[in-house]
Amino acid sequence: MASTNTALGKRYIFTTEALALADSAGANVVTVAGDTLPLNSDIDGNIFGITIECTEVCAGDGALDARLEGSIESTFANPVTVDASAGVDLDTTGLNTVSGTLSAVSNTWPFYRIVLFTDGTDTADASAYTLTTATLYRTPAAHRNSTPARSYA
Repeated sequence: MASTNTALGKRYIFTTEALALADSAGANVVTVAGDTLPLNSDIDGNIFGITIECTEVCAGDGALDARLEGSIESTFANPVTVDASAGVDLDTTGLNTVSGTLSAVSNTWPFYRIVLFTDGTDTADASAYTLTTATLYRTPAAHRNSTPARSYA
């Protein structure tokens, strides 16, 4: 999994590639967490866009969706679901792309991440995804926790 963070005007485009979703081994919900969103992304109190692209298909349609999690720890040992669904239904049997929104309105967490998950349908094998978010740029003085912006190589 590799992540990049690119400034585009007043927005940050944060992309995580090669998110590997394991085989569901039957009718089980499977998840994969993306990298922690950059600290200089203005997520608190905002709604922001996401795009999910299937880059490696599986035989069963897992109806992929995304949720936003917040945490006081960078390790996400005890994450809290901030928004349970982006309202997308990505067909995992084809090289498809969907877009949706996630909301952090009325939330303030030091760390955020996006988790992809299936609906419990048998995916029949593993698959891979690229996840892209577009968030407003937060000036360094307004960072959530005084930590300098991180670099993702």
